[in-house]
Amino acid sequence: MALEERLLTIKPSSHISTTASNQAFYDEVVNEKHLFKTKYQMYTCAIMVAILEGANPDYSKKDKDICLITSLDQTDLAIVKGLIAHICDDVTNGTELLIKMNAYADAGIELLKKNYSNNDGQLFLEQYMDK
Repeated sequence: MALEERLLTIKPSSHISTTASNQAFYDEVVNEKHLFKTKYQMYTCAIMVAILEGANPDYSKKDKDICLITSLDQTDLAIVKGLIAHICDDVTNGTELLIKMNAYADAGIELLKKNYSNNDGQLFLEQYMDK
């Protein structure tokens, strides 16, 4: 295993976390509206939206679990780890990487909340595909 890969290894017992208000949004969009198949898909999308929109990471306290890191699709996980590691060159280990991933995800969730509320309970993700 390469040095970079070892440094960015996230412990399998780690959890994807968010704030209480964002957890409620995940529940509504995934569990009730079924706009995403899983919460980790929404999490991955939120990270990409935050990056595409140049959002500032949200480092507020995240005390609500979304899922275990091992629940993420391994391809999705590799993509978001790579994106965050690329834009956050100060990351030196998996713990820091996960903190940054969660911060970008919450920033993206805020953007998705605006999209959702502006579109009467629907998400229009096409606007992010053109970037």
